[in-house]
Amino acid sequence: MLDSDGALVAIIEHGSIPAASGNHVPKLEALWPASVVKDIRAAVQRVLRTRRSVRAQLRLSADGPMHELLYLVQGRNRVMLVIQDISGRAAELSVARKLAYHDRVTDLPNREFLLDELQQVVNRQRLLEGRLAVICLHIGSADELGYALSVVQQDKLLKALADQLLERLRGTNASLDADLDRVSIVARSDYRQFTVLLPNVADGADAEAVTLRLLDMLAEPLTVDGRTVLISPRAGVALFPQDGNDADSLFSNALVAMDDARLSPSSSYRLYSGTVRMRALQRQDLACELRTALDQDQFSVEFLPVIDTSSDQCVSVEALLRWPAALTGEQNTTKIVAIAEHTGLILDIGQHVFDAGLRAFATWSARFSATVRLSFNVSLQEFSQPDFARRVSDILASQNIATRRIDIEINQHCLLRDAANGFEACKALAKLGVCVVLDDFARAPYSLQMLANSSVAGLKVDRGVVAELAGDSSAQRACAAAMAVATELDLPIIACGVETAEQSHKLADLGFVLQQGFYFSHALTTEQVCAMLSENRSATQAQESPDDA
Repeated sequence: MLDSDGALVAIIEHGSIPAASGNHVPKLEALWPASVVKDIRAAVQRVLRTRRSVRAQLRLSADGPMHELLYLVQGRNRVMLVIQDISGRAAELSVARKLAYHDRVTDLPNREFLLDELQQVVNRQRLLEGRLAVICLHIGSADELGYALSVVQQDKLLKALADQLLERLRGTNASLDADLDRVSIVARSDYRQFTVLLPNVADGADAEAVTLRLLDMLAEPLTVDGRTVLISPRAGVALFPQDGNDADSLFSNALVAMDDARLSPSSSYRLYSGTVRMRALQRQDLACELRTALDQDQFSVEFLPVIDTSSDQCVSVEALLRWPAALTGEQNTTKIVAIAEHTGLILDIGQHVFDAGLRAFATWSARFSATVRLSFNVSLQEFSQPDFARRVSDILASQNIATRRIDIEINQHCLLRDAANGFEACKALAKLGVCVVLDDFARAPYSLQMLANSSVAGLKVDRGVVAELAGDSSAQRACAAAMAVATELDLPIIACGVETAEQSHKLADLGFVLQQGFYFSHALTTEQVCAMLSENRSATQAQESPDDA
């Protein structure tokens, strides 16, 4: 019979399926196929055995209505079966599930869906004594590789990469009715990260082969709004069961391996291992040591002069961070910087350099009224902060330092990122009177039109080009071309990394008046800068005074 909600109610006795709730209710064999009735019988036996109610769902076809079956114990050998059409509710739940588990940009499942499905596959592979692989793919930032993309363009890039992954891994993200031993899953698990789940892999070599194919595919050029974009993907792989027995540990270890690959200059992917975990722990320890050293004011700042070779006078100094010797030890400084950027500590470290550098600058400015400029290198993370120009203005105002004597040195990545935003940061700094100087010039690729349209107020030739001047005619041509660009754009240009007299003379022949490097001076402390400025003032006064003779 039907209850007040339109549900079919039947009383089922163990061993038979009579229509006991009414004389005109048909037997269940007349309602459903024999296979469904078989499942109902099994459920009845389970309910009678456990004496607990059971709730289940039933859909006879892919596009048919969804029914909910509720089994309730009614006696020693009797069960009430309540059957209700829940198609409307199921549709609402389907929409909610899609919103909760779906990535709008790529149309892929998201991280929550991935972890839920991963746990189900883990449970199945454990029963079958099988294996599976989790591959985390980091695609990097397109603007770090020569192109600055807007937010809309980055979304288009992510969608194109997602489509490629789906095409390469055939049968991916099939319905839940598919064979979970064969069908792989691709999800967008973070902003610039995809994760691939490969069930039933043979071994680590099998997972490596798939990973390499995916990396090669992702590294192929893509066109976004008529612009060719290249990325350098990195991957980390974790295997079940050796690298984890549940979804969380497998995914976490794949991320650890991916991060290790991201920080490695020699490999595009890593298989998770004890060594990889050890390196991750070492990076965590180093990050903690960096934070402790920063909190305890163990960093120092020194200053590298820029010399006007026509007068042998210092016209500018560059603030350089000096890491604590106990912290660095035998470790490469580049590695430490990479970890500081990876953890976000570079922002606090950059703030420390600003504060210490400006305090020193205020000291020698008050003592000598010198016109020497002060420059700071800033990281991409610092320069990309939306309030960067305002923070620079506040810092300078707090120490009563004229903005026109401060330079901010940026690299190509900063300029490319700012170009995508209409040179917002460069223009804001220029409006303050702060000069933006482009570092690494003559080696990194730049669009001359972009450079001409920017608010860049100076150039610095890359030290690597200067180092090759002695025996490399192409380095000389690069320096000559850099000088021609600076002359055409009416920009001052500095040659940095000058270490020999030969390099200095060749640069002078090419027109480089401003030079910087150990040939002239090593990095100086605040007291040494004061001494140098004192000598500069004495030399200037001597030149201006008439000869006693």
